[in-house]
Amino acid sequence: MKRNITALTVVVFAVVLMYVNMVNAQLTVTDRTFYTDQAMFAANEFMLSSGFNPTSAGFASAVALDNYWYSRYYLGYVMARSANGIHVMWGPINQAHAAEPGAPPDMNGNDTNVEETLMATIGHFEELTGGTAPMNAWPEFGEFASGDPHYTQAVNTADANGDGMPDFTTDFATIRWDRSLSDKRLVPAALGQTLLKQVLWAEYFLSASRGTLLGISPGEGFPGLVLMGESANKMKNLVVNLAYDPTTQSLGMVDPMTYDPAAGLKYFPHAIAVSETSTYAMIAPVPSYSVLDATSNLFDQASILWGAMEFYWMSNPQNTNTTYNDVFDGDPFPSAGTPGPFDLSMGLAMIVHKNLKAMHYDSTNGTFVDTHDGTSRGDHISTFKAGYTIVALKRCWDNDIMGMRADTDSLITAQADFIVNNLTDPNGGFYNGYTLGTGPDISPKTLVAQAGTIRGLLAAYQVTNNVAYKEAAIAGYTYLKSNFWNSTAKTFLSEKGAVTATYTPNNVAAVAGMLRELYLAAGDASTSQTYVDFFNTVVNGGMQQSEMMPTGETGGDSDGDGIPFITEGDGTYGIAPVIAGEATLVITSVDVDNIASNFPTKYRLSQNYPNPFNPQTIIHYDLPMATPTRLTVYDLLGREMVRLVDNYMEPGNHEAHWNGRDRFGHSLPAGIYIARLATPEYSKSIKLVLLK
Repeated sequence: MKRNITALTVVVFAVVLMYVNMVNAQLTVTDRTFYTDQAMFAANEFMLSSGFNPTSAGFASAVALDNYWYSRYYLGYVMARSANGIHVMWGPINQAHAAEPGAPPDMNGNDTNVEETLMATIGHFEELTGGTAPMNAWPEFGEFASGDPHYTQAVNTADANGDGMPDFTTDFATIRWDRSLSDKRLVPAALGQTLLKQVLWAEYFLSASRGTLLGISPGEGFPGLVLMGESANKMKNLVVNLAYDPTTQSLGMVDPMTYDPAAGLKYFPHAIAVSETSTYAMIAPVPSYSVLDATSNLFDQASILWGAMEFYWMSNPQNTNTTYNDVFDGDPFPSAGTPGPFDLSMGLAMIVHKNLKAMHYDSTNGTFVDTHDGTSRGDHISTFKAGYTIVALKRCWDNDIMGMRADTDSLITAQADFIVNNLTDPNGGFYNGYTLGTGPDISPKTLVAQAGTIRGLLAAYQVTNNVAYKEAAIAGYTYLKSNFWNSTAKTFLSEKGAVTATYTPNNVAAVAGMLRELYLAAGDASTSQTYVDFFNTVVNGGMQQSEMMPTGETGGDSDGDGIPFITEGDGTYGIAPVIAGEATLVITSVDVDNIASNFPTKYRLSQNYPNPFNPQTIIHYDLPMATPTRLTVYDLLGREMVRLVDNYMEPGNHEAHWNGRDRFGHSLPAGIYIARLATPEYSKSIKLVLLK
């Protein structure tokens, strides 16, 4: 007997309304590791989303302060607090200064004056800003791939000088991490995202001066110059020490002025091991480098390009901010025309831009691919990476570096066209990826792929003014909000249809960037509140592992938000105020809004897509009520090949995936197959064409 759909809908809503206010989703941290590339990616999107960044004024004002301070907290731990990286005294610029005539002499009997040279530079920064260097700092220029953010000793929370601030804020001795637990690899994505992070904050810290003193205050001006010094050493190290030659299989230097990929590739490989030797007493160990993974990774290169272009913009003498000009007028940093950071950032960006085009860009298909092994280009495109490559290229386009704007414009246009034509699912949203010669990845859609693609399409729209890109982004977001958003838990699912959402700094960052750009570039004011809700559920809900005084925490959860003070968090002595590496959220309540908007009113079996296909296809079907459901594939003789669905299914929009194999996992021959959807109330069949 056919059930009454209207009555069933009423019953479902009644049950929902009874329990919707009784169920609270609980976020659980499953990995507390500080993954530098992901944490810095999140920190950058947080900074760009805070009201302190002038381009985002008015966006998500309810959490703007948290975005600002969390980003600044993370900054401290890649700048000088954690020791999770290579000490800047071994930076190539500091070493070059130490070898110059008139450099400070060695005072400690170490047979090297790198420490004394660095201290002289720090002292000069203090003079130029009126600031004071913290004690026991570990300024770093080569950030390790990851670290353990737990403190290894009791944090000094006393206020010995009576300034109202705990001593650990000016003496970092008790807040270092255990370096023996660090993953001592250099990953270009971590270096690039940290470079971008350092420059974005230096732009803010040094955005004004106080008479002859640089910086908006002593407490901002001094770290602003330190950030510039760390960034310059990082870029220099990439160019002179970390360029990989696949012919000689060795690391070395690449000359930005003469580099031509056609004459021999030199690029920044995916993973470089750092070996440290304690050569000198009482100073940081000396690093040496070797290649662990010689692959060129698309997000690695895009991250370096993004960071280098931001440095280029800040240090450009044509910048209208006169305070920035004062920083790069010869003191403390060389001005344009004199070999220095400005020329270094330009050269680094040119190297990466050339390599992106020579190694990752497939001109036949008009897309960037994920990898190049030094010999040949890969064939897979990750949608997220494609989107953020456009974001990085846009920053290159903004600056028109060395007249490359037209070339960059064509690359952005080609990649955006590829996304629209090949990565867009006709049934809504974006595929997670695409393999050239095979087709789209039809695995369940992920949040990071949707958000990263939308972010990239909006960047392409800002460059080209092609409304089709904006429309594709808006359509993608409409799909995302309908299929991923849970209005009860106030968050996005990390994967379509998942009961448990898994959050990482990567997908959190992509959501932040997507919602902000929809607000700014697409004029969707509703995304402001959506971001507030998402941020409070996921970041303030537990991914932010601790906090300090600037965000209202003095101990004992004094601000009542559930985030502990740094000495009261996880571990024996507490944990740093950084974002967790992973957290999960079990969605235990029904999404009332989505029941109302997406509840099907009739049965439907859609034609599979793609069709013909090889090797995978998706079959979409709708159920207006909960019912026993079977979706079976037969050959033309009526023999059952495989059951894709055989279960009691809830009402809603569903999809099934078929990989062209039978129930035993054997690959089936090319031909026509029949897919039949059957319930007690409905049945329908469609033809599937499998190619080989």
